[in-house]
Amino acid sequence: MADNSSIECLTESESRYRSLRAAVADYYYHVEVEGGRIRRKIHGANCAVVTGYTAEEYTADPLLWMAIVCEEDRAIIEQQIADVISDFNPAAIEYRIRRKHGRDRWIRKTVVP
Repeated sequence: MADNSSIECLTESESRYRSLRAAVADYYYHVEVEGGRIRRKIHGANCAVVTGYTAEEYTADPLLWMAIVCEEDRAIIEQQIADVISDFNPAAIEYRIRRKHGRDRWIRKTVVP
């Protein structure tokens, strides 16, 4: 059974998390990694504003998120994924995506473990 200080710490942590999510102006996504493999991805509501694709489209096509990254920039993403899986906290990266209706857009991605 958890003591009161553990519950207070958890409550404070959850509050900080909610504040962080509320402060994100563009969009966030959450990736769960288990055993070195991506188990699940959850895309925030503003993904359609940034990429042109809805959260439902990302759920229907698990590889969509990488398919929209410009081919020349995919190595940057792959390295960041490898760093995250190996428990290394990588720096923010910048890369290009092709939005749903064909326009390119620069993205800055910051990983928060």
